[in-house]
Amino acid sequence: MHPLEVYRTFVLEEKHGFNKTTPIIFVTDILKGWLVAFVLGAPFLAAFLHIFNWAGERFVPWLMAFLYVSFVAFQLLLNQIQPFLPNTDYYTLSNCHSTFVQ
Repeated sequence: MHPLEVYRTFVLEEKHGFNKTTPIIFVTDILKGWLVAFVLGAPFLAAFLHIFNWAGERFVPWLMAFLYVSFVAFQLLLNQIQPFLPNTDYYTLSNCHSTFVQ
């Protein structure tokens, strides 16, 4: 938890009337972020270090391939689960057209 983040959330946002966050929600959001980072990051780091040990001195091409495959797999996964997520696209073409064209 960064002190400037606390200041931004509870002082600056409150000053302008944007703060809807309670201290409990603030702390639980930080803990949830850490949990997600650990759940996604630990297996990735374990695979990264395993490749580093396995490849020895010629680890760079193997790590680059691993990073590329990981990125592509993540993008494909997001494309597969996207239809099941709620639609949060506020600015549709009809909204933009009615707003900008007179």
